[in-house]
Amino acid sequence: GVYHPNNSIYYICSDSWNLMALKAILISGIGKLFIEKYSTKVANGHLRFQAQHLRRIRIPAWESLDANTQIRLIDTGARDDITSARELTAQIYNLNKKEIEIIGG
Repeated sequence: GVYHPNNSIYYICSDSWNLMALKAILISGIGKLFIEKYSTKVANGHLRFQAQHLRRIRIPAWESLDANTQIRLIDTGARDDITSARELTAQIYNLNKKEIEIIGG
């Protein structure tokens, strides 16, 4: 197959973030960028997702986002819209053109 089974399963929960909005941030590619910087690579260059690396992904406080951005993130996550997720994430993180290219935009 295309997946490498491991003995670890992670789930995400939040007391402040709407989980659909958080999903939008994570599908944008920004989470992978953090993991690429913190993690070691395993066979064939695959990333190793471990709890200590996942905890280091930095996201802004939910309350720091304006209501319109929050609503758009929730909608984007619910629709699995990667293009919109990347656009919103670029705005939220103030990414320049080169940084947008790095996360896959």
